[in-house]
Amino acid sequence: MRINRYKQVLLAVVTCFCLLCLGLPLFYLRWSNTQLTDKGSVRPQQPGMLSKAGQEHPLVYALYRSRFAAQSALELPGDTLQIQQELQTKTEALAEAGALPDLVARRARWILEQPVQEATSKSENGFASATYLIQQEEASAYGSVSACWQEETGLVISYIVTADTALNDLEPCLTAYRDYLGVDDLPDWQVGGRQTGEAWAWSPAGQLSLFCRREAGRFLLGAASQAEPSADVFAS
Repeated sequence: MRINRYKQVLLAVVTCFCLLCLGLPLFYLRWSNTQLTDKGSVRPQQPGMLSKAGQEHPLVYALYRSRFAAQSALELPGDTLQIQQELQTKTEALAEAGALPDLVARRARWILEQPVQEATSKSENGFASATYLIQQEEASAYGSVSACWQEETGLVISYIVTADTALNDLEPCLTAYRDYLGVDDLPDWQVGGRQTGEAWAWSPAGQLSLFCRREAGRFLLGAASQAEPSADVFAS
């Protein structure tokens, strides 16, 4: 009887020990999670990572991610009518937002109404782009409209049209473009581009550069993800 009782006590001790071993890791994990929650601890942001404010903007975050994605697709001939209509829609959206000077918008509309020489398009990493090119014997009948936009939202991140404008102060266009993209609430915009026919702005929190300029008979408008502001983003 004493032997059986001894075995029962020993079994109970071993069982308790096993349960304690199994429970300790779970207790530690719960305690660790509580500590992290109470202290508001998060993993330290690594250098070059997009800030929380930037990650909260779907477009800004998409541009940031596409910066590290492979770029391999080429623009290929596409459905002319579809490209024409898509570019007309993008042109009107930018014009209504005030991001395009009137003369530029009129020129873009005119180009998109002409017989096309070549129409190309591509889609890659969540962004689509298209170009509508006309070229006839008359010099005045040459021109193109190109745009790139986020497929999910339709927001234009690049727009280039063969058109000139007498406007030297393009900052109002850039401000309107920033509002159009919905990134005006990023907290740290730095405005630059005081040269004639150029305006740009950069947000460190969003790692986002916006630019608007005219050069060589063309009007350029766009947004790009950059860890630091660089003149490369303004290269055409």
